[in-house]
Amino acid sequence: MTEYTFHFIVLQEDDCFVAQALEVNLCFQAESREDLRYEVQRGIAAQVMASYQEGVTPFNLPPPPEEVKEGALEGPYKVQFTVTHNIVTFDDDSTWRTVQ
Repeated sequence: MTEYTFHFIVLQEDDCFVAQALEVNLCFQAESREDLRYEVQRGIAAQVMASYQEGVTPFNLPPPPEEVKEGALEGPYKVQFTVTHNIVTFDDDSTWRTVQ
């Protein structure tokens, strides 16, 4: 069982919203803020599945570009999840909760 915590900031680019992780260069986009939460969860699960299929460690990604934090609309948000035998379980209380 491996536990991960990522923090995301939300940016608006043209007519979509982007959630960029602060720990690794991982980002997701959606047409609305409401849909963004789903896209983050779906994208994280897909990243884990693809990593295990390729036999590599999930989230072995470079850090995000330094300029990412500039222009943040909101956040950071904390998303915690656990990976057990290739199954991703999101912690309900922490998913998309604003970090104080």
